[in-house]
Order: sequence, then C-alpha cells, then structure tokens
Amino acid sequence: MKAAIITPGRDVTEIIDHLEVLDPEFKPEVWPDITNPEDIAVALVWKTTGNILSKFTNLQLICSFGAGVDHLITSTLIPKFVSITRLVDPLLSQSVSSYCLMSIIAYEKNFKDHILNKKKKKWQWKNDKSKPAVGILGIGNIGKTLALELSNLGYRVNGYSTTPKNIDQITHFTGQENLQEFLQASDLLINLLPLT
Repeated sequence: MKAAIITPGRDVTEIIDHLEVLDPEFKPEVWPDITNPEDIAVALVWKTTGNILSKFTNLQLICSFGAGVDHLITSTLIPKFVSITRLVDPLLSQSVSSYCLMSIIAYEKNFKDHILNKKKKKWQWKNDKSKPAVGILGIGNIGKTLALELSNLGYRVNGYSTTPKNIDQITHFTGQENLQEFLQASDLLINLLPLT
C-alpha cells in the first residue's frame, strides 16, 4: 500500500524523519513529486483541496494533520467510500487553551494598562474587572478543553456548536436560532470554529 504526504507549501522533512523511525521501510511520496497518483492508497494531508485529491483514483484513506476535516467530508470531489480521519493531539488542545486563558486573564487583570504604566514608572492600581462570561464558538476537542479549564477557574462559560453537547460546567447553545442568545450571554468571545 503506497502513501503520499500532500501538504502544499509545508516542509515535511521532520514528518518523514519521524515516520522512518517508526517504520524504516515506509517511504511515502511527497506532493507534488508523485510518480503514479493512481498507486496511492493513503494520503496524509494538510490544507489540501479536493481538486488535488481527486487525482488519486485509488485512494482508500485520507488522514488530516489538522483538527478540522469538514472541507474533506463535504467535498464532492472525494468519493464517499474514502475513509477520512484526523489527528487528535492533546498538546494542541492544551496549547490553544493556554493561549486563550492567558489572553482572557490579561484582559480581566488589565495587563495592558499595567505594562504601559510600568514604562511611565507609574503605579496605578485599578480594580480588577469581575470575571467575564466567556463564550466559546466551537465546542470540539479544543473548545471543550478550554471550557473545562475556564470553569475550573470560576468563569461562567457559554458554549456554542452545531451539534448538542452535554458538558456539566457550561451553558450550551446550539442552532442558528440560539446564536443571538449565546452572544448576548457572553462578555468575551473565543472563536474556535474550524477553518474548513
């Protein structure tokens, strides 16, 4: 079974090195230097369009390096019998969640003003803002991680997604008809919707 790595504009040297450690005999071809696209059964992809993938007529499996796969699932150029998977990386969820937490706390604690005042050698204490209600658009793996961390820190958390979720610590909204209510209930908005 032949495989290809299709990640337009991305250096895949490190990925190939890791794959060779796992299996020295595994030699994927790399886009665009693929000799016979019809021989490829497995495609490891990142930001790849159906236009490119439609050239691989015997494809059986697409594995996305990205969390979002909607663009692959809904593509009319990829046959429905082709299996589509995605990598779920807990480090990605934790990294994005940590970045969002830092931004929320920086806003809540007026870090920007404190930094500006430090440059002026001025100490001006402002009362902290009360904990804002945080709205998270997209309660997938990353959104759920962030929602639980915020809830554990005492924030009120609202989540919005296209499908219903059951997470005890958050108020969940779903469907276009509830979007306005979700937005009105949220002081800060974090967009974790997939770019697909």
